[in-house]
Amino acid sequence: MWSGDCDRSVEVPVTFSRVFSEVPQVTASLSGIDAAHDQNLPINVVPQKISRRGFTINLSTWGETHIARASVSWQAMGPA
Repeated sequence: MWSGDCDRSVEVPVTFSRVFSEVPQVTASLSGIDAAHDQNLPINVVPQKISRRGFTINLSTWGETHIARASVSWQAMGPA
């Protein structure tokens, strides 16, 4: 996500260590970032495609933002 000046995104699949009995509530947040210091930092972190077995983290940015690396923390809550 370092180069470009348009919309860019990355999807990372996550598999739960145990299957939930119902689709859980999932939260995700940015926990670390390595980015250019001379530009704005628009970034969006969204859990998507949530199921009983896992979900996908979608990390997106736009404009002239340069992101070299990002870390995301997440939590899933629901009946096991």
